[in-house]
Amino acid sequence: MSADLVLLRGIAAEAVSLQEGAEMIIKAVHEGEPLGEVARHGGPLVRSLFALEERLPQPANPELRRYVTRFRAILRYDAELVHQSIELLSMMPLGSPRLEEQRRKLGGLGPPAAELRRLAAELKELG
Repeated sequence: MSADLVLLRGIAAEAVSLQEGAEMIIKAVHEGEPLGEVARHGGPLVRSLFALEERLPQPANPELRRYVTRFRAILRYDAELVHQSIELLSMMPLGSPRLEEQRRKLGGLGPPAAELRRLAAELKELG
């Protein structure tokens, strides 16, 4: 088993576990929880997601490169969605009905979360 595959499996497992926290942050924003509380947990989560992206290998194996490409996109999506959700919550004091409507539309990470779990499961089968 290649070192890249081992590393990628570890990153995938960590990313799947971080998604639970991301879902909780997005739900907290949706529910209008206090900004300080949400940011205290969300900021480190965003940094962790970006740090995972930085740890992704650059494998020579084309099959693994396909996984890396998808993981990179999903990790970036998750990090940006959590970050933008917190930013949206920070704008609530403006009292904008449109911003309030957008906050209430937040519903989680969506299909990329399921894709990440599927890809992580596929990686377990490689080897």
